[in-house]
Amino acid sequence: MFKKIVFFSVSLGVILFLVIFSGVSNAGLVGTTNNATLSLSPTTGSYTANQNFTLSIYVNTHSQNVVVVAAYLNYDKNRFQAVSIDSTDSAFTMQAENTIDSTNGVVKISRGKPTPGVNSTNALVAKVNFKAISNTSPTSDNFTFQFTLNSILESNVILDNGLGTDILSGVYNGRYSITGGAETTVSPTPSQTPFPTLSPTPTSTPTPSITPTPSITPPPGGWGPGNRPRPSQFGLKEGMTVAATGSNDPDVYIINDAGFKRLFLNPVIFGVYGHLGGFRWIKTISATARDAFETSGIFRNCETNDPKVYAVEVTGEDTGTLHHINITGDQALTQDSEFFKKVFCINNNEFNWYTQNNSKFGSAYSALSQMPKYKRQ
Repeated sequence: MFKKIVFFSVSLGVILFLVIFSGVSNAGLVGTTNNATLSLSPTTGSYTANQNFTLSIYVNTHSQNVVVVAAYLNYDKNRFQAVSIDSTDSAFTMQAENTIDSTNGVVKISRGKPTPGVNSTNALVAKVNFKAISNTSPTSDNFTFQFTLNSILESNVILDNGLGTDILSGVYNGRYSITGGAETTVSPTPSQTPFPTLSPTPTSTPTPSITPTPSITPPPGGWGPGNRPRPSQFGLKEGMTVAATGSNDPDVYIINDAGFKRLFLNPVIFGVYGHLGGFRWIKTISATARDAFETSGIFRNCETNDPKVYAVEVTGEDTGTLHHINITGDQALTQDSEFFKKVFCINNNEFNWYTQNNSKFGSAYSALSQMPKYKRQ
């Protein structure tokens, strides 16, 4: 199921150069071309006020197969308006992020494609439609990819090697001018706020823990209602991401204090939870410890505080469908006294991935017995 674990780490130096040409300066390269690069097309342009234009985001995979691309693009919100994102012809078939933050002037696009992924010198990630607003003659790039060394929350290109290796080594930014419109007085742009974290993000890169999992003897009759495992029994804590070492199951899960775990269905979904730290923070445990925590596929979109609860039906290697559990809370507890202990929060990006932006759902379930149990595809 989860063959590609997404984590973000860039270790190359930054080189910035600007070239002046024909009145509109050429856009600059940040980083190097030693590995995968992101670029805009066109890289420069001159537009008139109120003119609509399209920028295409491309990835050069540097002759390697990649399964995930995250392209975070800053633009001058005072002089340009981001109108829409078009992923119709994208080389990447799965969508994780597809948002325009007009308040901060940021476009966030994350897309993926299962193994063997994409291998191309010029693969389309997505197109972004903009509108020119007011005059500008920039002397530096005014459309810039978010790209920082060793960042886990910015643009990334993930290799299809089962290790979640980020191979993004450089980005080509853009520079665009506008004429024929009003002059705009620009206030200082506030610093960008990353996706909210649930715990402080360390500035250094920790080494993944490979300490042995404590050996725990299951209770008589095995783990189950009334005898659920506690993370502390296995040297774990609630909210940790875990994977079993030495098994043929590469899936990654997150555990809760009630003795349950939830699956990250694919690398795109795992990648939208940047605060979890990616691959580097996954705790390796034994298959016995993993299996002690029952897998739950019951979700609620806590980011929007949606009271509806859904069950996921896994339909393929990296695909699934959400079904609304259309019963009352009392009915749920009557059918399963542990029901609410099994409910895991998901964010809006994951919810939109499953539902194709709230437009695709499976048929509603009227009883918990209709919910499928997770089984590796």
